[in-house]
Amino acid sequence: MNQLSLGRAYLQEICQQAVDWHDTNNEIPNTPAPDLMLYDTALDVSLVWGWFEQAVTGLHKAGDEDMLRLGLLARSACARFAHDWQQAHSDLKHVFESARRSDMLLHLCDAHLEAARLALLGHGLDELSATTHLDEAAALIEKTGYKRRLLDLDYLRNY
Repeated sequence: MNQLSLGRAYLQEICQQAVDWHDTNNEIPNTPAPDLMLYDTALDVSLVWGWFEQAVTGLHKAGDEDMLRLGLLARSACARFAHDWQQAHSDLKHVFESARRSDMLLHLCDAHLEAARLALLGHGLDELSATTHLDEAAALIEKTGYKRRLLDLDYLRNY
């Protein structure tokens, strides 16, 4: 659990540095948290990758499915930033399978948003378009009241 928190904190810092660079060039208006944005160039995530590896391994061994899904979502995002599409797809597939099996709709919504990010970058998880994943996420947000993802949804729809 500590490794997951550390990995997410360091990833947020790396992404914030990228956003700060873009902001000084007036390229990015109102946006969601930096770790939820899309970047055309790969970011160096080598310093945080180990934290996510340790977190996912530990959560898998502990059998904590809820936290494992969060760890896999975070590692998938980290892989996306590194342009490691194969790892991002693998982690995201596990999240989709586990969230559907457990009927964890918030995790399923987050998985659809991450799948849309991959599709928008030209590396879709499956044959579904970004629009389809965003529509699924919107339906889940409406169904569950998961309003904190509305900014992400809006950002991705306007990307």
